[in-house]
Amino acid sequence: MDIVDYLHPDRIALELEADSKVDAIRQIAGLLEDTPGMTDFDRFLREVYERENLGSTAMGYGIAIPHARSRSIEEIVVAVGRLKRPIAFDGDLGRDVRLVILMGTPHRAVSDYLKLVAGLARRVKFQPVVDCLMTTDEPLAWIDCLKGGGRG
Repeated sequence: MDIVDYLHPDRIALELEADSKVDAIRQIAGLLEDTPGMTDFDRFLREVYERENLGSTAMGYGIAIPHARSRSIEEIVVAVGRLKRPIAFDGDLGRDVRLVILMGTPHRAVSDYLKLVAGLARRVKFQPVVDCLMTTDEPLAWIDCLKGGGRG
């Protein structure tokens, strides 16, 4: 199980304009709205916001991973948005985010979700990977950046 297996170029937006965390999440989630297996998009989006309200998903490096386990999806889904300008994800903590990797997992898929997040976290601890993710302008090349992070 590897996050790159769930990435599709049409679900990667690399020039988003967003004024807030809520706006960024809504735009990125919108990339998943017509995904096969998405049975209730509005519910899924509410669940992502509810999870984010429990504690910020900003992980440093300018990256956040908002997510939800949901009965509104039948398979793991991933969408990516890179913002033109950083936005605050942690409120007063000052963690600005430019790259948002949104994940949805079926409610029953807890271990799958944990494996995906762990693999992603391992990759983005390498500064060359982060630099590539933050500068690459084509979705397929962006996926290649993330694939390269599995080495090292």
